Amino acid sequence: MKIVYFTTYYEPYLVSFYEKNPNLANQPYQIQLQALIDDAFGSFCSYITEINQQENNKHKAHLIIPNAKPLQMAWAKENNVIFDENNWKFSIPILQTKKIEPDVFYMASVFEYYGEFLDEIKKYSKKIFGWISCPLPNNIFQKTYPELILSSAPHYVEDFRKQGINSELLTVFFDENVLNTLQKKYENTKIAPQKYDFTFLGGITQSHKSRIEAINKLVKKTPIQLFGYGFEHFPDTRNRIIRKLFKHPVQKRYQGEAWGLDMYQILQNSKITFNIHIDIANGFGVNMRMYEATGMGTLLLTDGKGKNQLFADNEVVYYENLDDAIEKAHYYLHPKNENERLKIAQAGQKRTLENYNTKNIVKNMLEHFEKYL
Repeated sequence: MKIVYFTTYYEPYLVSFYEKNPNLANQPYQIQLQALIDDAFGSFCSYITEINQQENNKHKAHLIIPNAKPLQMAWAKENNVIFDENNWKFSIPILQTKKIEPDVFYMASVFEYYGEFLDEIKKYSKKIFGWISCPLPNNIFQKTYPELILSSAPHYVEDFRKQGINSELLTVFFDENVLNTLQKKYENTKIAPQKYDFTFLGGITQSHKSRIEAINKLVKKTPIQLFGYGFEHFPDTRNRIIRKLFKHPVQKRYQGEAWGLDMYQILQNSKITFNIHIDIANGFGVNMRMYEATGMGTLLLTDGKGKNQLFADNEVVYYENLDDAIEKAHYYLHPKNENERLKIAQAGQKRTLENYNTKNIVKNMLEHFEKYL
């Protein structure tokens, strides 16, 4: 089975990645692509690596990142294709798919590619499948959409099925290769120096009202350090003069963006990391941070207990509300409770590495593909 994995990358990440690798943009397509895969941004790169390393060679996986301009320019040059400055994000991936002729075109939640783009992709791929675990644009299913939708959110799976759309549950996972890569930096110890007591890594958008409220409270009552995107637009209701003269408490704790391996490094260097789901998660514990944090061996302080509890109480620390989160953060940061903190963190890591690893999830994914293909 030939599979195209199709996903856009965050523009801020791409800018940061090519700035850190200034000579990469002039390299051949495959070298650029492999560098992006090795940086472990998102889950699709892990799918590619796992499938293409399987011994039976039964499947072949390809990754298309349609908005990585230097990468796509290199492909166009190597394939004698005109690079249309006005339409390259759509025209180049169509040509790439045409050349591959996949059995499955599996796309992330990139809704700008629904409709006419998928009409073209249908000409060159036997099936179009997709992943959705995020808010949906209005009337999105009036356009061409995937014939099978996988999701980590049980309520989405149920909703899709009610609409007559094939849908299956697929949990998120942790790529254990990331752990191996970072642990090479620490030859004489299994645990990286945990220089951060308490961290939050993630984004702030208009869909994160609960997250904004939580961060405002946590910076006042805990030593939390903040990494991610959107913090430059963090709500600040003070008047303009006051904002100019004095930094908001959140701005004082903000340490900058963190992507790919850098993000995993910060998690590994955190004693505790805080997780709060997006408002539309509907009470389910399903986001990537649960697996990334536990996989890296940090103590995860998280919401999401109840509807689909994927971690036991001795593997992560669940909080009931913000006051409870603050109390538990201080408890597990106290030196006398360090052994208890490490024990829970290690149990969470064991659960993730045994159950929510790349091999298991890719196996489940391929079974869904074969069923609907």
